Amino acid sequence: MKRFLLLLFIPLISQAQTIATYQGQVLDSKKKPIEFATVLVQETGITAYSDVAGKFKFPINVRQFPVITLKVSFVGMNTILAKVNLQNPKHETVFILQELTLTLNDVQVTEKQKGENSNSSITFDRQAIEQVQAFSLTDILNSLPGKATVAPNLQTMQNLTLRTAATGASASNNSMGVAIIVDGVQQSNNANMQNVNIGTLGLSRAQITDSRYNGIYDATFSGLDLRNIPADNIESIEVVRGVASAQYGDITDGAVILNRQAGKTFYQFNARTTYGSTNYALAKGYMLGKRAGAINVNVNFLRSYQDPRNSVKSYDRVSTGVMWTSYLSKGIRNTLSVDYNTKFDDIKLDPEDIQGRRTFSKDRRLSIAERFSATINSKYLKRINFNGGFSTAYSESYAEYEMRRGGLLPIASKDTTGVYEGYFVPGDYRSVQHTVGKPVNINATLSFLGQFNIGKVFHRFNLGTTLSTSSNKGAGVLEDPDNPRWRNQGNKNSRPYDFQLLPALVNLGIYAEDNFRIKVLNRYLSVTPGIRYDEQNGFGNVQPRINTSYQLSEQLQFTLAYGIATKSPTMAYRYPGPVYYDFPLITYRTPDNNIDQSLFLVYTQKVTPDNTDLKPTRSSQLEAGLKFNHSLFDVSVFGYMKKNRGGFNGISTPRSFIVPKYNYVVASGQKPNYTFSGQYELLIGSSLTDTQISNVVNTNDYGAEIFVNTKKIEAIETSVGANASIIYSKYNNLGERYSPADPLKALAGGAAWWGVYNGNQYQNWAITSKFTTTTHIPKLGFVVNVIADVAWFNSQRTLDASNVPVAYLDKNLNRHPITSFDINNPDYGYLGYIGTESSYVKVPIVYGNISMRIAKEIRQRIRFAISAYNVFNLMPRYQNPETQQVYAPNSPVAVSAELSIKI
Repeated sequence: MKRFLLLLFIPLISQAQTIATYQGQVLDSKKKPIEFATVLVQETGITAYSDVAGKFKFPINVRQFPVITLKVSFVGMNTILAKVNLQNPKHETVFILQELTLTLNDVQVTEKQKGENSNSSITFDRQAIEQVQAFSLTDILNSLPGKATVAPNLQTMQNLTLRTAATGASASNNSMGVAIIVDGVQQSNNANMQNVNIGTLGLSRAQITDSRYNGIYDATFSGLDLRNIPADNIESIEVVRGVASAQYGDITDGAVILNRQAGKTFYQFNARTTYGSTNYALAKGYMLGKRAGAINVNVNFLRSYQDPRNSVKSYDRVSTGVMWTSYLSKGIRNTLSVDYNTKFDDIKLDPEDIQGRRTFSKDRRLSIAERFSATINSKYLKRINFNGGFSTAYSESYAEYEMRRGGLLPIASKDTTGVYEGYFVPGDYRSVQHTVGKPVNINATLSFLGQFNIGKVFHRFNLGTTLSTSSNKGAGVLEDPDNPRWRNQGNKNSRPYDFQLLPALVNLGIYAEDNFRIKVLNRYLSVTPGIRYDEQNGFGNVQPRINTSYQLSEQLQFTLAYGIATKSPTMAYRYPGPVYYDFPLITYRTPDNNIDQSLFLVYTQKVTPDNTDLKPTRSSQLEAGLKFNHSLFDVSVFGYMKKNRGGFNGISTPRSFIVPKYNYVVASGQKPNYTFSGQYELLIGSSLTDTQISNVVNTNDYGAEIFVNTKKIEAIETSVGANASIIYSKYNNLGERYSPADPLKALAGGAAWWGVYNGNQYQNWAITSKFTTTTHIPKLGFVVNVIADVAWFNSQRTLDASNVPVAYLDKNLNRHPITSFDINNPDYGYLGYIGTESSYVKVPIVYGNISMRIAKEIRQRIRFAISAYNVFNLMPRYQNPETQQVYAPNSPVAVSAELSIKI
């Protein structure tokens, strides 16, 4: 019996003996304790927080993890990565965190290639962010491969695309598939409906713009506008361009993960200026004492003019936020943040503009986010996380134009199908386009993190569920039929469209992810497999994902990743609004334009699109890479193949209508009398089309990226870096093209009224590189960055769009396939040979620009910085001999300056 009990308890006693409590302390440079510092064990995912004395502790299996890597961090301090040997009897270490200043020897002032949520992630820490002197998030992300360092552009919308050279609808889908995640909460653009009628005007004209400034100011059909995200209170950024973790859903092309400052900080005031733009920011983090934690407050104001000599075109941004981080009890952390942001793109009335145009786009947004984390020291479950977000906004897009049509303008205004009397209005008026939206987004993520062993293999798991809803409670398109901007566009006119009646979009997801490391051929193989299932507006999608890395040697690592991801259609795509066809039956005006005695009889046909079958767009990506770490330099090389299927775009849909015919008799002193003739007329033609949203965009992206960074050369206090990007993109529109037949030949006995042709295909190449030098002299608190961007090759090719019809439509719009086109066939042989011929546009010059940033720190509290873009004013020009179009890729030299003060 004793032997049996001994055998039973020996494993438990042995396990207890291998579990040790590791203790440590976090101090600042003055040896004062730092409270609420974060200590992460990278091998296990265990997280601990320092107490009021700066001390922390956590249990660890010493036998399984004799050596661990600790990541010790605190806002405004340099992060420490330290190897700790737990076999040393002294299981306690003191970590000294230094304030992040330019006087530190080991400060990182440029981005780093470092896989965290993906093998090929790129990260920016606080010093790298400050060195950019950014007016918005866009300026920081211009450091990515394939992007160019250019002067801040705050006068038009700024989106982010990743790993593509495609343009048009393909680029918009890529941008829409890049998630922006702030403090664990995904920012949604799904409820953005700031457009006018898609079916009537098509996607290219459905947004309210002003042709004078060639800009789009509402990010309705793409990703978020990055101008609206200031960078002053961002602590770190991770850009996922490869295969993302399974915990991230509703994305197809990557993610930008932002972590904002949370904890005690100095008062920090930033002021920066460039041509026509000024930006001011103030932030402070206060300690509240005991477990009440810390509260961070920030305010940011930006004003930018297109031309500082006048105020006709301007962009204003105001961002405010409060973040409260509290430690409710041991191992429990809660963060509540409230943000209120406004933006105002404004184009005022210009007295010299004969069209009297006035345009603006404004947005006021309230966001509330909650992050909760509880550490649980159970055998398997170690932590529970909850992230929740709520945002509501008031968005308004507006444009006025002076219309001078003269005489009387017939107006149709009913929103139902049928015959009725319209009315006349004066032909001279001010037209108005006006859309008011109130997007509401709610999302939540609940995750369970833990660990277990299978044999000798240690596993870390992450199980979770996500829920998001998007709705729009705005008044919608406030179209006034009496003052139309666009009238009778193919017999189509607009009507008011109320967003409040539209159902919400609902996305529900679950995911599971594991992480483990095993030895293969005596080398470590790290594997992070995951799977995700999303139910997106009634469509279910399974998305497997995996990131692996194999340590070929002490210095060389091979990585391989594959993943599938999906993105649901937004409300603007799902609910584009009805299309109204207005057919004049009688239009009679008296010679003296007497409205009371004139008659406008009209037949309206309402066409309501049904987009319930619009599916989420889907991407798959395969990525392979090599990472080489040397004592003098680091090199990373990645190759990828990405396929996006079912992207969103508008396709033109032909219509035919049977319209009644009426007779009328003019009566003196009154409206004409009219009667139904008993006859109907078939209307069909090139103008009777409307735009429908479909899953018709397919894109293949193939590319390679290389990163090279040297360690600092001490003799000259300089490090050198370079990255290069090669991208080949092939994309097409699966939507068929329709071309009307010659109506005389169709009426003469032919069957074809429309020819059906295959969609267009495109191929783009882009080869770019970026070279940087960083000279950092810690004793002087001085940094100089020189950045050279080079575009080696750029080309755009439109492939032969088949000009032979593949089918035809008869007068009832029935489709008839054509297997082999016969020009002598009486049914369709008269259809024209249409299509765009193969075209090839290549910039036959290698061009680039050189930019420079200089920063000087005084007593670690005051920093002056200057940036010069295209500092040598390199202005290459190329004129296409066929089209005579002049290509000038660079902008003139521009300078910005920044003053930063910490108190």
